[in-house]
Amino acid sequence: MPNRDTYDPSGTLPMVRFFAGDYETDLCDQPDALDQAYASGVPMGGVLERTEGDAAPRFFVSAQRDQGTDLHPANPLERVQIIKGWVDENGATHERVVDVLGSKTQGLGVDMNSCAATAPGHASLCTVWEDPTYRPGESAFYYARVLETPSCRWSTLQCQAVGVNPFSESCAAEADAANLLANENGDSGDIYGVCCTNPETDPFYSPTIRERAWTSPIWLSTTR
Repeated sequence: MPNRDTYDPSGTLPMVRFFAGDYETDLCDQPDALDQAYASGVPMGGVLERTEGDAAPRFFVSAQRDQGTDLHPANPLERVQIIKGWVDENGATHERVVDVLGSKTQGLGVDMNSCAATAPGHASLCTVWEDPTYRPGESAFYYARVLETPSCRWSTLQCQAVGVNPFSESCAAEADAANLLANENGDSGDIYGVCCTNPETDPFYSPTIRERAWTSPIWLSTTR
């Protein structure tokens, strides 16, 4: 923790490691990959010193899925992203997100009735990535983000538990029936109408989410 060699998950707990340095492209295949990563670079949270004559740094990122439990299984990994931030010669700030391994799930990614994960995903992901836009002398930061395959939002699970399915074309009718029952039991108002919020018209809502983890950034510091 004092060295900031750490990461933060959104809910589940995949294992993530992130380094920058002068690495061979086959580092993921080496049995002592972590030892080599520490020996030839810096871990997340560190500062990588570069001179203008140095080659572009390479980033080693490794992630393993949360194994979960029999009662609460976790999702497989979907992809790894590296986010770069920098300030240009005019003082303007920039940020770029790059998918470096894996790919975005096509379709819903969950069973619309049970919320079980349907996207295959990966048990682990590992790669060595070199920034093709790196410019000698540039100061920048990089951090890794690991995404799981889609899972249902907690509110989706609660809605389905009372018979209102946010994925169903009959969601509004199901919400009316659930509201009627709740009102008969002493509740009041439109309790379950929110279950049918349309993500196409409300950009801040989606019935599914992607659990994720972010690493501490690695800073590039250029010396002349």
